[in-house]
Amino acid sequence: MSPVSQRMAIMRARLGKNKAGDASTAKTSLAALAKERGGIVMGARKDVVVVFDRPEQALECAVAAIRHFTESNRALESGRRVSPRIAVHSGEAEVVEDDLKGAAAELSARLLEVTPAGRVFASGSAVSPALGRAGCAFIGLGKELFDCAPEPVEVYEVVPAA
Repeated sequence: MSPVSQRMAIMRARLGKNKAGDASTAKTSLAALAKERGGIVMGARKDVVVVFDRPEQALECAVAAIRHFTESNRALESGRRVSPRIAVHSGEAEVVEDDLKGAAAELSARLLEVTPAGRVFASGSAVSPALGRAGCAFIGLGKELFDCAPEPVEVYEVVPAA
């Protein structure tokens, strides 16, 4: 039976440069944070990839993760700090074994590439259905053209709600 494409919210995170043991601990912390919020952690290579049923879950988890690592970093020396960057996109993807395939998975990876350390960027397809329902605010950054998308994608920075 072939995989079925389904709509999902994808949160993709890269935890930045730090010592190997710290990176492993940080990935474990992020995975636990995501699971508490209803996420399913996919097999990850260098990125932590989590799928959620609803975009607001992914967006709230991303903001919570930035808060968590900001707080944790206060007690660490500079070489051990984790500087995550997180991207959230919503769209059609297929779960193949323990990985994601399809346009939404590819776009989440490209969005992560333009996200600076310590920040959360989201596509318009993740933000639109979450407006007024997610516990965060959105700052429009304009449209970005990605090689995997037929049209420019509206990009937002996601920040804690005031």
